[in-house]
Amino acid sequence: MGGLFLLLVLLLLGAVVVLIAQGSIAIPIGEVTGILTGQGAGSEINRTIVMDARLPKVVAGLLAGSALAVGGVQMQTLFRNPLADPFVLGVSSGAILGASVVILGTGGVGWLAGLGVLSQLGVTGAAVAGAAGVLVLALGVARRVGDPVVVLVVGVMLGYLAGAAVDMLIYYTDPDRLQALTTFTRGCAPPTTAWCCRPAPSSGP
Repeated sequence: MGGLFLLLVLLLLGAVVVLIAQGSIAIPIGEVTGILTGQGAGSEINRTIVMDARLPKVVAGLLAGSALAVGGVQMQTLFRNPLADPFVLGVSSGAILGASVVILGTGGVGWLAGLGVLSQLGVTGAAVAGAAGVLVLALGVARRVGDPVVVLVVGVMLGYLAGAAVDMLIYYTDPDRLQALTTFTRGCAPPTTAWCCRPAPSSGP
């Protein structure tokens, strides 16, 4: 088991080096290894690209992936079911619902434009709040019922309810604001308002 773990660690480190070397500007793997080990780099530009641009993204990806793996194991252990995941329990749908309320409802023309606290909460915070709300409901049912199968069914129901609420928000919102929500669901998390993912206006004529 120890040898397998060491092999997986070495494969992970190799994948990290290869990913850092790839990009719009290709950097030799040997140079990437030298930069990461502190042996210097042939080009200061390459060092800036590796240390300031690519390495933080790779580390963030590793941490996010590790967190997702740990969260999945915890959910499967808690509900004693290998099918338990954020999608089955409705947690992901709750996160999208929370983000949708801020993206579609706040800002200059949103129906919640007067509630500044929601704008200050931010899209990411709203997504976390929505996911936590659905998870709390599922845990409340689990505490009362105690049957993992029933809890999973309730989680699926909560997910569909959250999805229906998102569809209702989309139906009644300004079509011009839907692009921000689509961008968020594809992986961009705007920090405060729905308009941060839109391209900046051109300064030219």
